[in-house]
Amino acid sequence: METISESVNGKKYARRFVGFVDREFRGFHIDDVIKDDIDKHNTIDRLIWSRGHSIENYYFDLSTLRRPLRNFSTTPFFDDALDLFEQCLEQTIEIACAVGLAASECGMLQSVKSSIDWKVLEFNNSELIVNTGIWLSVLVSKKKVRTEDAHLLVETFQSWFTKVSVTDFKIVRWLCHGHIGVTVIWAAYARCVFEVCRRLGSEDPQGEARNVLRANETVRCNGCASEWAQQALNRSCEYPEEIFALLDL
Repeated sequence: METISESVNGKKYARRFVGFVDREFRGFHIDDVIKDDIDKHNTIDRLIWSRGHSIENYYFDLSTLRRPLRNFSTTPFFDDALDLFEQCLEQTIEIACAVGLAASECGMLQSVKSSIDWKVLEFNNSELIVNTGIWLSVLVSKKKVRTEDAHLLVETFQSWFTKVSVTDFKIVRWLCHGHIGVTVIWAAYARCVFEVCRRLGSEDPQGEARNVLRANETVRCNGCASEWAQQALNRSCEYPEEIFALLDL
């Protein structure tokens, strides 16, 4: 898409064309201090980058997540679970961001994408944390990652999480790897369902948590995309307005 956008620049028909691509990690200063060097949609002639890492980052807001979470949840304790999830949403995205940065640094994005499930997350008092022992076990046994590589990944995650946790959340939201973010968000909500159902006396809290994840990631992402698109039509969320400006719409 970027090559196509560059090739049509200056052509008579260019006014009918706009390219939209994932930003990925470009334009972020990723070091001991993490910064967003662009802090907006980046427009290059007829090409626009997504505001954050990818299109999924637009969904990382409770107003967009609420309906999809409800649609994929059968628990009678939905309101309580959502209240708990709302309290730890920022922690959830911080975890996802640090996981993505660690996986990218270690060259393990494909292995790590679905390695965080609801059992890997747990609450320490009111704080959502990663149980690194369980995560290591998942990486080695289910994802077939070598033990030494799994330990390196976890150590790298812990290093990145220390930096991410003191970074402005607005930056963290956009820096977070999109697919990993969606996976961790659903895992965190499933954990919230488990905790609430266990506390309120459900007969099968683990079954309630598993039910949250019964739809695959594509279906869950489509649910978020539909909700986000509806909010964008109402101009009640952040979306790439620059596309419509370039098309004179």
